[in-house]
Amino acid sequence: MLERYCDALVIGTELSGLITAAFLARRGLTVHVLDLDPYSQSDKQPDPFCVAHLHSKLLRSILGRLNIPENDIQFLSATESPLQIIFPKKRIEISSNPVTFYEELEREFPDKHDKIKVFYETLARIKHQVESQQLYSLILPTSFRERRQLMRFVKENKLDQRLAGLGLPIDDDATLKNFIMAQLKMVTYAHTESPFAFQVAELLNPSEGEIYSIRGGHHYLKKLFIDRTAHHEGAYRPDAKIEKLLFRDGIFQGAQLSGFDGNVLARYVIWNTSLKRLDPYLPPLFRFRKLRKKIQNLKPYLHWFTSYFEVPREFIPPPMRENLVIIDDPNQDLKGTNFLSVQILEASPTVTRFSVSYLLPPDSLEAENESFIPLHEKIREILLKLLPFADNQLVYTFPMAPNRESEDTLFPLKENDFEIFKQTARSHPIFRLEAKSFTDLFQISYKTPSPNFYLTAPEILGSMGYEGKFMLGLKVTDLIWQDVEKEKKRAMKLERRIA
Repeated sequence: MLERYCDALVIGTELSGLITAAFLARRGLTVHVLDLDPYSQSDKQPDPFCVAHLHSKLLRSILGRLNIPENDIQFLSATESPLQIIFPKKRIEISSNPVTFYEELEREFPDKHDKIKVFYETLARIKHQVESQQLYSLILPTSFRERRQLMRFVKENKLDQRLAGLGLPIDDDATLKNFIMAQLKMVTYAHTESPFAFQVAELLNPSEGEIYSIRGGHHYLKKLFIDRTAHHEGAYRPDAKIEKLLFRDGIFQGAQLSGFDGNVLARYVIWNTSLKRLDPYLPPLFRFRKLRKKIQNLKPYLHWFTSYFEVPREFIPPPMRENLVIIDDPNQDLKGTNFLSVQILEASPTVTRFSVSYLLPPDSLEAENESFIPLHEKIREILLKLLPFADNQLVYTFPMAPNRESEDTLFPLKENDFEIFKQTARSHPIFRLEAKSFTDLFQISYKTPSPNFYLTAPEILGSMGYEGKFMLGLKVTDLIWQDVEKEKKRAMKLERRIA
């Protein structure tokens, strides 16, 4: 059987693990990345996550340390369009300039402007009085001592303070409440109904943590880190299928691929996709019982689904930005057609594509394809409120029902849109956290009972949005590199003894 060898095997293509892969490859380790998504190379694959903290200091540092070409960084920041949040009678633009942002809020919430300004100033103070690097070193504790240090840090910095305790009048204004909550729901994998003040400050502070579009979307960021890994002689394998993880003497030795693809053996194995997919691959040993139980308790309560609509470019109103959040009724729950995340993309020089993402419960993954027709028709009606002259021009384009003739052939002539549609949704779950304290936001550690097996799944730091993804990638990088350095020192001592 064919066997390949590497220093680090990264299974999955979440951002955190790709950051780790790029750094380890740059430092001279051999890295293999396995992409488990069967539609990763498809032109139709949606990208529900159009937003990221492009102006994050942490992301800027990562891009710089990896020597990512300036042209690629300029492409990322080529758009300066702020996020627009649209209610039935309000349109709010998120701006990087605090003065402009406060003027926007004053126009939309004139009777609450003073309290809102104090609220955002409080968020800025909360963010800057907490030493972020120290917090990042303490979260995800793995020992009793580390847990005590984290609890002391939480108490000293009052991190258990909730959003509701900051004086923002959200309980008597549904629009204002959903203005905040909609942004949090967009950037986190783990939703909390009563978020913590620092969590909100870290993700939504208008002077640094504003939500911006990354041109090309979440997929483009992934591509940057995959390209960096390949640039340093790393290997990337799309559409990989794993039969089992190889485990012996307490450590993971790599992965056995399906068919005749053989094994990939590695010193370090990084699980970089949903934890739900890990459960069947864990060894049936007592030491993994806690990890398995935590994974089994992770039950998604929503998934991001994405559909496409197209319209001639001339029907796009000039004030419309590239990123929209549309809330049809601020008094209803933020899900289904009441909470639409829209990317406006160029499908061709004359046609504009609306990529519309929305949240549905897990049972929708097994629903009949026809059941999505009325839902997509409702979305079209909502879009037409913003495009009043495009009634006959706004066309639904994805997912489309397969052609009967194509289905009857021995080899399908086209990809099945609904398979791509549902697979993408399955890959983007949202979890619900019942957090009694700030430490409850971090329920699963990146460390495992095996010393060479690490987790960079999106659920690990899902409540901290993209900042959590960036930080987790750096934490696992440092952990592996420290182990590599120790091995080097032991080898050098052994060589001196032999000499």
